[in-house]
Amino acid sequence: MKLINNYLYLDYNATAPLVKPVQDWLCEGAVYFGNPASIHQVGKKSKSLINQTIKKIQDTFNATSYDVFFHSGATEAINSVVKGFCFNALKLKSKFHVFCFDVDHSSMVNQREHVELLGGTFHVLKTHGGDFDRQEVIQALNELEGEKLINFTYVNNENGVVWDLADVLKIKDETGACVHVDCVQVVGKIKDWNELTLGLDYYTFSGHKFGALKGVGFTLVSKDASWTPLIRGGGQQKAMRSGTENAFSVHTINLALDYNLSHLNIERAQKVKDELETWLLEKFGERITLIGAKAKKRNATTIFFSVHDKNINTVMMALDMAGICASSGSACASGIIKPSRVAKAYELSDEAATNVIRFSLSPFSEEAAPIISKLEPVLTKFLS
Repeated sequence: MKLINNYLYLDYNATAPLVKPVQDWLCEGAVYFGNPASIHQVGKKSKSLINQTIKKIQDTFNATSYDVFFHSGATEAINSVVKGFCFNALKLKSKFHVFCFDVDHSSMVNQREHVELLGGTFHVLKTHGGDFDRQEVIQALNELEGEKLINFTYVNNENGVVWDLADVLKIKDETGACVHVDCVQVVGKIKDWNELTLGLDYYTFSGHKFGALKGVGFTLVSKDASWTPLIRGGGQQKAMRSGTENAFSVHTINLALDYNLSHLNIERAQKVKDELETWLLEKFGERITLIGAKAKKRNATTIFFSVHDKNINTVMMALDMAGICASSGSACASGIIKPSRVAKAYELSDEAATNVIRFSLSPFSEEAAPIISKLEPVLTKFLS
């Protein structure tokens, strides 16, 4: 159980608290303010932090054959990759098509307007029970001529369903499509999270999801990827994302990755989740529907369920008043409770897809009993 200011925090998929090495480093006041492009010693210190973090990323994911560029997070990265792909196709005077899935993050699904404004086509593919059909995807891609980009979400942010990147690699081999992988929910949340299936074009991460600062993330880019970077300027980061690098925040990625590598016990985290989920089903099984339960693979920290015949606002307010931080769907729709697209993909009604709760646990959780003891009085009162 993770208590933060006396709250039980069950919203790690929205954002994670800073890991201890990051907290300690910030408290030291070691502010590296120099411009990394400057040739003096202060600038060189900032540049060294960036280079150290690039090496940490490449070593962590065994991705020395990939370039790395830093950005403000996954939303910017996805915009950069999608629009960069479109710009490159325009430069080649080629038709172009962008594909995503109905369970992808809003930052991907909402690219339609810009892709179509640029003259491309945009396609949202349907999933089946939280997964994709490889042959259906291959057929959809091969039906169209021109350049093709498709997004795959490795670990879903709402229901924790994990997709097999080996299948994605086969899709790339059979279609020649450019592939972006949303890896935002990967670090610390699945077994062997750092053993990426390489061979795809882009892999995007956000630092704040695993204990680094907000407003900083990174993308692994294949050296064979063909794109035109979105943000132009002074040519920083091999011109992949111009602008003065945020060395201070970038360093927290280094610290957070190192902490996750050395402190995680994914089997223990999985046991905590399994115990909590079993308790929920035994206690409230007739009143809730677990979403994604039949998927081939799920992560070790996320429980997503629909509540039958209850006003979700009332339940969420009760949880909050009891000092329990949870969410109703994706945090990126903060303040707006509406049907979850992910829940709708499981053919739930609008009402059932609105009345959803997500518990996303700390990957460092040690036992389920304290979580259950805090949840039980609230859920018993409002779900009975």
